[in-house]
Amino acid sequence: MVERYCSLKLPDRQYDYKLQTWLKWCKGNSLRIVPFSKIEVREPLSDMRCYAVDTRFPCILYAKPDGRYIVIDGYHRIKKQMNNNETTGIFFIITPEILHANT
Repeated sequence: MVERYCSLKLPDRQYDYKLQTWLKWCKGNSLRIVPFSKIEVREPLSDMRCYAVDTRFPCILYAKPDGRYIVIDGYHRIKKQMNNNETTGIFFIITPEILHANT
């Protein structure tokens, strides 16, 4: 099995961890409904992968102090949902407090 890494790039530091590490920090009480308009989304690398992904699994976002979000995991799932004209999604939210408590 290939280990998958996810990155979070902030102005002062970059965090690179295995996906399993990020998922350990995701709890049921960290699930939130977030409008896609508040998420800083970059274009995914593969349109074909957007078509094939399973959107039932929540993506992981980092909550910025300004009320916007950065994607840690899930660009393809978000893009698929946006292509299907959805306006919100359910996400695991990593807050600065969670991030700093675990790093």
